[in-house]
Amino acid sequence: MKKMIFMALFTSLAWSADVSQAVGQGMGQGKGMQPNCMKNQPTFAQFDINKDGKITASELEEGRAKRMAQKTQEGKMLKNAYKAPAFADMDSNKDGILDEKEFATHQAEQIKVCQSRKNMMRNRNMVSFEEIDTNKDGSLSKEEFSAHQAERMKACQKCQTNSAKCNAK
Repeated sequence: MKKMIFMALFTSLAWSADVSQAVGQGMGQGKGMQPNCMKNQPTFAQFDINKDGKITASELEEGRAKRMAQKTQEGKMLKNAYKAPAFADMDSNKDGILDEKEFATHQAEQIKVCQSRKNMMRNRNMVSFEEIDTNKDGSLSKEEFSAHQAERMKACQKCQTNSAKCNAK
């Protein structure tokens, strides 16, 4: 019986996390709902068009245009293209060029930001056993589990109605 309750709890929590994430970020977006933390990062060489060991603002724009064209040709969405950082933001020493170190530093910063967002998304749906075990007897009754699920679904429906992110626990 405990095994069945545990499996039901696990399945329900996984489903609730998926639903609340979809509600918070727009249903039907598939794998695009979660950041991949720049899994397919461009390389310095892709932007160093003339292969002189530095990237100018025009090379960065040309490289971005090539990447966007390639992704479009592959049928991939360009949903974050408008968020691309300005050359000036990447050029930390303000000398008008990006060297490999500046490029790598910028990418590392972007990964940190992405991972932070990913962790926030993952943690906002975590529910502890203690939160569901309302009578604190160390086990979950069918009633406790059902009450938790009803509360969670009610909160998520409210979020969906208000077009707000679902942060219910």
